[in-house]
Amino acid sequence: MINVRLFGNKLEVDFTNPAYSIFNQIVAVLKSLKFTFEKESKKWYGSAYFYDNLISGLEDIDQINNTVDMHKLEEALAGEKEQSFSRIKREVDLSLMNYPPKQGKHPYENFQLEGIEKGINRSRYAYFWQMGTGKSYVAAALIAHRLYKYHDCKKVLFLTTSIGVRNLKYEICKFIKDIDESKISIGDKNNRTPFTDNVDIVICSYNSFRLICDKYKEIKKIKAKSPKKPFVPFDEWAQGGELMLICDESHEIMYNTSQRGYNVALHSSCFKYRYLFSGTPADNPEKLYNQFYTLDPWLVYNMTFGMWKSKMAVLGNRFSTMAVVSWKQDELEASNKRFLQSHGNYYNTTDLIDLPNYYEKKIYLDMKPYHREIYEQLCVEDLQRSISKGETSTRDFINRFPFLMSAVDNPAMLLKHEDRFSDGLNKLIKNFKPNVLEKFDAIEDIINDHPGEKILIWDVHPLTMKMMADRFKKYNPIIIDGSVPQEERNDLLKEFEVGDHQLLIANIMTLNTSATLTFCKVQIYSARNFDSTIYDQSKARIYRISQTRDVETYILIYKDSLDVLLDINLTSKGILTKKLLDKDFLSQEEWKKVFNTKESDIDYFEKEIL
Repeated sequence: MINVRLFGNKLEVDFTNPAYSIFNQIVAVLKSLKFTFEKESKKWYGSAYFYDNLISGLEDIDQINNTVDMHKLEEALAGEKEQSFSRIKREVDLSLMNYPPKQGKHPYENFQLEGIEKGINRSRYAYFWQMGTGKSYVAAALIAHRLYKYHDCKKVLFLTTSIGVRNLKYEICKFIKDIDESKISIGDKNNRTPFTDNVDIVICSYNSFRLICDKYKEIKKIKAKSPKKPFVPFDEWAQGGELMLICDESHEIMYNTSQRGYNVALHSSCFKYRYLFSGTPADNPEKLYNQFYTLDPWLVYNMTFGMWKSKMAVLGNRFSTMAVVSWKQDELEASNKRFLQSHGNYYNTTDLIDLPNYYEKKIYLDMKPYHREIYEQLCVEDLQRSISKGETSTRDFINRFPFLMSAVDNPAMLLKHEDRFSDGLNKLIKNFKPNVLEKFDAIEDIINDHPGEKILIWDVHPLTMKMMADRFKKYNPIIIDGSVPQEERNDLLKEFEVGDHQLLIANIMTLNTSATLTFCKVQIYSARNFDSTIYDQSKARIYRISQTRDVETYILIYKDSLDVLLDINLTSKGILTKKLLDKDFLSQEEWKKVFNTKESDIDYFEKEIL
């Protein structure tokens, strides 16, 4: 006999002395549904959301004594929101702000005003608005109302990207009237205990928050990599009041397996007021889990990540029991409905505001013969090396795409890998000169087509950016990459805007968020990586609110190479590489098509892979 009953919001299961074979079958069903065994009570406990799966899985094994009250089960399934609402509806007080909200187009004329109103009347809200919609203004308004007008909270923790740290402090001070700048502190590697009594607002990057957490682990002598309970002393900082958490670019915490995502979610329980902002929250459902959990665990049914995946998707293939085979569309729709009911909304930029025209031009270039010879020989030697080491799976090859892209973007970067190449290839690489890069010539042509115009050039490689600056030094370029300290980046952007500089050469992973560059109307992509989120964010640096001129984006692509494949992958939002990973093996002809992808092959990949 198997006993099934409801215990609080969980299902409780026990059984007495079943036959060995039956025992194993029961346990297998319970484990498959993520039930856990409690030694003291000698009973199994699991989520009420798996009631139907539990009963159907057990009914063919043994007799069931089911005492679950269906009405109470429905109450348990509904759960309780942590989100709370203001008892009396609050109106937005624009006297707190130095600037009025932006006006949108019909029917969203007051989208910023309405967004602020939603936030000041509820304790949790997510603004999943595309880039360029003025999310920083809304965040500043939430701080102004809760911290300074209604005194709902005593302190605010504002998390953002690395580039966003200095820019956000500037924007908060710009938007909020008469704010005391001395009450704002930056948490970073040099300030790992920023939560002091005299500080009302702490701004730090997600990486810096990880360092802060490591510091408090050290102080409290916590050895566990992933502690189960919050350990940063936010209760002391709150001084008996409530706290507010703002997660700007919240997709940065999309992975609960990363330390940055884990630490934020773990400590979110210390904050009564929580607000998320992102223009690119997720390109697949898995990336929403940790953001939803941080906002309100009710949104993920108070489940662990594994339990939530089991509910939302069909799981399991021969490689992993947790691999997603397919998503359950009805469950996704129900989850999205829960979110939209009161916890947040999604907006597209073009729905809210009228922007100038956006023109995107893909320019396909032939590699110069010397460059082509290096690229093709590298592909051959890398393939031979991989076969000799037994690394022949699709995953093995795809993991080497970034390395192989070095030969596409700038073969000079291969110099540090000479031990991997033949003498002949090493000689070619050592004799390589920047003037062999056809993209540099194309950039020169684009500059000449826009005389006197300030132009943003995106790349991913510091060495290439340095070579680019040398080639175009007559245009007085400014370089911003990861080596430029955060506190200097805004000053450099201001200098570029007002000074005698025609070119800004920026690393796409350094400046893709929290920067407004609308003083440029032309941007050039010299090189990109395979991350579609970073690419989409970077495009919106010059195409957003305050842009008054038509925008031209030039994407430079080398023909018959991985550069074309990269472009297809970015256009498909990363689906291409995911689909390739699903394949155990590609034939020699298929790999040849991958490494020498032509523009005409786009139809092939869409039909055969996508």
